[in-house]
Order: sequence, then structure tokens, then C-alpha cells
Amino acid sequence: MTSYPMKIAKLAGKGLGVLATRALRPGQLILREHPLARVDKSPGSPESRANPTCRKLMGRVTDMAKTGRFDPRSDFGEWPREVVSCFEGILDEQSNAAFERLDEEGRRKWMELCDVHAEDETRKTPGGILRTNAIDDATNHANLYATLSRMNHSCAPNAVRMSADEVG
Repeated sequence: MTSYPMKIAKLAGKGLGVLATRALRPGQLILREHPLARVDKSPGSPESRANPTCRKLMGRVTDMAKTGRFDPRSDFGEWPREVVSCFEGILDEQSNAAFERLDEEGRRKWMELCDVHAEDETRKTPGGILRTNAIDDATNHANLYATLSRMNHSCAPNAVRMSADEVG
């Protein structure tokens, strides 16, 4: 088993996070990990089109766009709350489907991650966890990792995530 220069530890007031266990060199590999799950965020994906709840939510968004109450070309920050809720609902449905495809160990690892959308630990959902922790890739997929998802997210990162292939 590869020994990586980091560990998962309790962080005061923040839950579990990743800490370096020794000084890191520029270009050094910190972690190599495949995602627990990869969720296609496109509301037009085959999975979304096959899901009756997703079709209903997307129909609501389409109706709002047709009646001029929503411009899909506008900035996300300008979208009506109802549209955002519809897209969150679609992502929740996609998350539930991905979660159900995992084995018991994968589901356990998923549910160990933080859900900032839940009122408390007992109300965590696969969708809330995915929306809290997933890392998007260039193909509009949300990738959920057991360890990488615990690393601090930053607008000015001092580490770079690289994907070696199309699986996250």
C-alpha cells in the first residue's frame, strides 16, 4: 500500500479534514484516488431523462423559460430560487441513483462525508453530501471522493488536482 504524506484528522470545529504529515515538495504526489461516484450533472443526461422526477423538474424549468420568468443564458446568481431548487432536485435524484449503485462500503464512505445542507448528522442525504463535497471535472460530472473530498477547497489553492483519465 502506498504511503501518502497526509492523514485524515479531526479539526477543531470543522469535523474531519486532511493534514500533511511531512513537508511537501513542489510537484510531489499527495494522493491518488478514484472517485466513489461520478454523477453526470447534465439535466439532459440519459439517467435524468429516464427518471420521472427529473423530467418533471426539468419541465418546470422549461416552462419558466418559455414564459419569460427565467433566462437560461443569465448568470447563475440571477436565476430564480425555484429554478435553483429544480436543479438541486435533479442533482439529488442523480445522487440517489449513484448512491444506490454502490456496495455497502461505498455507501458507508459516502455517508461519512459532511452535508452542510442537513440540519444535523441524522438528516444527511446523498444529494446534500454530493453538493457539499463533489469536485467537478471538465465533462460536467461531479466526482465524490472518500479522501480528496475532505481536503480544503480554496480559491487560491497551493495544490492542484489532476485527472489521469475520464473517471474523475
